[in-house]
Amino acid sequence: MAALLIGCKTSEDYASTDYQRIIHSSKVVNPSVQSPIESVDTVNLKCPDNIILGTVKNVYVADGMFVVVDNQSAVYGFAPDGTYMCTYGRRGDAPSEYVNMSACAVTPAGDEVVIIDSYAQRMLYYDAKSGEYKYRINFPTGSFDMAQQCVFINDSTALLARDVYGKNNSVYATINIADKTVETFASVEMSTANVAIPVGWHAISVYNGKGAYVKPFDPTIYQYVDTKWLFVEQDKKIYSSEELAKMTNYSLFTRSQAEIDGYFSGFTDIFVLKDWIFLANLSASFSLINKTSHEINTYKYETDETFDYINVSNIIGSIPDNNALIGTNNGPMSEDERFFIYHLAK
Repeated sequence: MAALLIGCKTSEDYASTDYQRIIHSSKVVNPSVQSPIESVDTVNLKCPDNIILGTVKNVYVADGMFVVVDNQSAVYGFAPDGTYMCTYGRRGDAPSEYVNMSACAVTPAGDEVVIIDSYAQRMLYYDAKSGEYKYRINFPTGSFDMAQQCVFINDSTALLARDVYGKNNSVYATINIADKTVETFASVEMSTANVAIPVGWHAISVYNGKGAYVKPFDPTIYQYVDTKWLFVEQDKKIYSSEELAKMTNYSLFTRSQAEIDGYFSGFTDIFVLKDWIFLANLSASFSLINKTSHEINTYKYETDETFDYINVSNIIGSIPDNNALIGTNNGPMSEDERFFIYHLAK
């Protein structure tokens, strides 16, 4: 395999200095030949007539419920069989309502659903089972600007991912709930042309109280707080920090163009499960790292005919202890009001 250059460094440099472990690259596997999926469950969402569910954007698990966020910034609770149970808040300026739902999360105990309102700079807490509003916590102005994703580490601490906006590239922050403070712990080098661009769709993951996150154009998996955990080898060129600092028009287009030009565009999603680490990027593939052996397999986003043409892409959630990923299907069987639970083979 060709040596990887990051500035003047190679994979061997990282193995001996900065990183806890090098994850060696693997060949790309066609899922029709070797599927990573052991079984698939389909959850059909049954909404009452007065609710029009938009495209499912995120799915969380809370107290035996599925918490579903759609692209209209509405949050609903569904029973395991897909029956509608409740709605968590709604748009408005009342104490129990939100103006701009920037992020949604579930508390570690799974009994509360939390919505971050970046306009009102507050966190709203709802009962996971009933959807009943419980309380809110107000934060100082600017705390949740550009908020895009939130994941709890424990009851008093959560991790926040922000969009990159202009030269504001302080994208990862710690939310200290008791102190009502939000403090940056990681940044990226790029800037944008005064537009908000995410670092990834699900760029932070927490399992057993430990956080992991990824950055654009970076083959590193970081552990909270800002520790270089795993280096995932690539057979593509890697931008240096100096090159990224000169990138003033960061966008999804520049990441796609990087792939065309032979550069690694970085991971967009990470889900840490009991036995696996799932990574997605823009190059029509996803990778699974075995947490015990540290072996990695990369799979094309192609139809898995074993499971009736279900396309293993667009992963929007996980059930970590069950080694399961939650996704929607953008293939020929696509429907907005359902999602799939992919149980990974062991």
